[in-house]
Amino acid sequence: MPKLLITGATGLLGSVLSSSLDHRSALTRVALRTAAAGVRLCDLTDVPATRRLLAETQPDIVVHLAAMTNVDACESAPDAAYAANARATQTIAEWVLSDSPATRLIYISTDQVYDAPGPSSEERVSPHNIYALTKLWGEDHARRVSRHTVLRVNFFAGQTPGGKGIVPWLVEKANAKTPTPLFSDVLFNALHAEHLAVLIVEAIDLDISGTLNVGASGPGMSKAAFYRSALRRLGLPDGNFYDGSVADAGLAGYRPRDMRMDVSKAECAFGHALPTMDEGLDLIAAEYGRAA
Repeated sequence: MPKLLITGATGLLGSVLSSSLDHRSALTRVALRTAAAGVRLCDLTDVPATRRLLAETQPDIVVHLAAMTNVDACESAPDAAYAANARATQTIAEWVLSDSPATRLIYISTDQVYDAPGPSSEERVSPHNIYALTKLWGEDHARRVSRHTVLRVNFFAGQTPGGKGIVPWLVEKANAKTPTPLFSDVLFNALHAEHLAVLIVEAIDLDISGTLNVGASGPGMSKAAFYRSALRRLGLPDGNFYDGSVADAGLAGYRPRDMRMDVSKAECAFGHALPTMDEGLDLIAAEYGRAA
């Protein structure tokens, strides 16, 4: 059984993916600061510490999820974003190249690299914020590894044990006294985290390589339409929400208007259609019903 190492293992996607891979005994979970049971702590911006970690664990496959993902924080601290998103990936890639050339590197990138009328194919990148730029630089380092897989993704979850996800946010805003804008001018085709985790496991098992858009099948939708659909499924009132523009939100980092991805190349590689956004929303509703 191959030895796997997952960075960012205690994050939203990392937690779901770790659960999907728990049956694999040779699994090392790595996080920056969350000292959960069975998790190794490592600051991946620390080059010697990262190389020591890799030398000690000798992974056959590295699934590199760890990143600085807050768009506004990246804009405010570009050096930190570069260190976390590009240089950390460089360190992993260079260890593979010098010490373990047979190791596979699976790098999780972002749909933020797109900002053109979609759906965008893998060749049509148009980064317009620091987060997207640093993730693209990370991709370049990952592609130096002969056995590499770059997955550009966007994902959501209903509710995590830590209280994150769209359900707590929707419940809070539905009951708030201040009206909440929903962006009608931002388009995307995100996957539920559970669906994305299954696809990452498939990518591992099928030895899928190259750069792929891994988003929801179908036309995608606006952020406003997505959240209104979630409200309907959850039976929450929507009177406190109104359609607005991301340009009026006063965000520090620029947000692309159309991040929809063409997933036809991924569907060819996986040999089946990818889940739709509606299927992801149905999964959220089912989870919410079980928790109620």
